[in-house]
Amino acid sequence: MPGVSSLFDEAAVLAAASAVDGLDDFGDEPFREPLGVLLASYAEAPIHELGARILHGSVVRSLANRLRARHWLAIHPEIADEVIEAPLVVVGMMRSGTTLIQRLLASDPRHYCTMGFESLEPAPRLGVSSDQVDPRIGDAEAREKMTRELAPEYFSIHPSYATQAEEEIMFLADAFLSHVPEASCDVPAYREWIDRQDFTPAYRHLRRTLQLLQWEKRRRGQRRHARAPVRLGVHTGLPGSRALRRHGAFHCRAQGGLRGGVRHRSRSTVDLSACAGGRRQCADQEPFAGCLPGAVLVTRRRPR
Repeated sequence: MPGVSSLFDEAAVLAAASAVDGLDDFGDEPFREPLGVLLASYAEAPIHELGARILHGSVVRSLANRLRARHWLAIHPEIADEVIEAPLVVVGMMRSGTTLIQRLLASDPRHYCTMGFESLEPAPRLGVSSDQVDPRIGDAEAREKMTRELAPEYFSIHPSYATQAEEEIMFLADAFLSHVPEASCDVPAYREWIDRQDFTPAYRHLRRTLQLLQWEKRRRGQRRHARAPVRLGVHTGLPGSRALRRHGAFHCRAQGGLRGGVRHRSRSTVDLSACAGGRRQCADQEPFAGCLPGAVLVTRRRPR
């Protein structure tokens, strides 16, 4: 969109992310191509200036998360030795009840999960010791309050809380290989491109993020539990597992409501009928490729 496309200049976005913590080691992982395709699609999207700034901020935050995670892995290589033991992976169509199942599993004291503030910033901030109050919590609570006030319809559809269980699907968005951006605005070029991609790099990023989170919980003295309920939108390829997925017109309508609520942040009017559509978000072929060995699938069946 003219007037806001400069916000999605790749070099400028990378520089803004580096400025957050003064870090610049993005690594050699294959994230630059998906980042470039996403930025180009955002630049062409029919959004207003405030929406463009919100999307720009989300991309910068994802890149800053990547930089911070690489920093912690560099100074604490033992993070790579963390074993993610048989996580419970919840899969299913958007708006089919997967979030409820994940949060129900997370309420079991035998399990641990990602908290809302961790989903926004999985890597600890630099210069904050493990015995200090985590500043990420306060910022996430402020974001929660703002969402309640500015987007009450969206919050009623998909409430998110700073210190309660949240979905790990956002970690795939941090790898820029995810259908999450479609919830924010219409990005047909990115959607067409991503439907042809191998998602293995995104799942590798997810695994490293889970290792980092597990290490951080241990560092803060939190008891390590047996399994972590992980909510992902898509999955196939786990050895010895089968996914039973729920589809239907109801879910397409519900998806339209959720996406419409999110897209209202970036444009004045939203066509809810254009926001609906099951597509292949869940009937994909994305492989875990051994990224989470021993994972146990929890699926949502259609009631008989």
